Amino acid sequence: MEVQTIELHTFLLSLIAMFVNFLRAVRTPPKHSWKNPVERIMSIIDVGLQGVGVMREKAIIQEDKLTMCGGLKDTREMAKTITELKEEVLESVQPCIELLRHVMEHLKLKDQGFKTFGPADVDEMADLWSNVLQVDDSLTPEVKTQQHLKNQEQLKQFIDNHC
Repeated sequence: MEVQTIELHTFLLSLIAMFVNFLRAVRTPPKHSWKNPVERIMSIIDVGLQGVGVMREKAIIQEDKLTMCGGLKDTREMAKTITELKEEVLESVQPCIELLRHVMEHLKLKDQGFKTFGPADVDEMADLWSNVLQVDDSLTPEVKTQQHLKNQEQLKQFIDNHC
């Protein structure tokens, strides 16, 4: 009697495993987005980041001030007033950046490895901003939200004509 129960459970487990594999094989994103390279890259990145815990190291000097910050916006505001804080935050997140870079560079799409790049420097940001101003010279760096951008007539005209 006990042997039959074990065989039945083994059989049921094999059916469940087949069913789960079948679901994975036939489940694709809507509207054939699996064909879109950008969507495929995002799903590959999602798989690469599964099980990766991300956190910063403790800051040596300014940790008490960092723990008072409620989020990234508060941290940026505080870094404007305390110059050492910005450097210390960058140092504390560096191991996290290296971990993510290492994970990303091991991912592949069609046998081609992913590449990572460092953040843009001040000159690159200035070049980008000069290109943005060619589209709409009334924009300022403070205009960041979609609500603000809806009110920009030159930008709306550019998008209507070129996009």
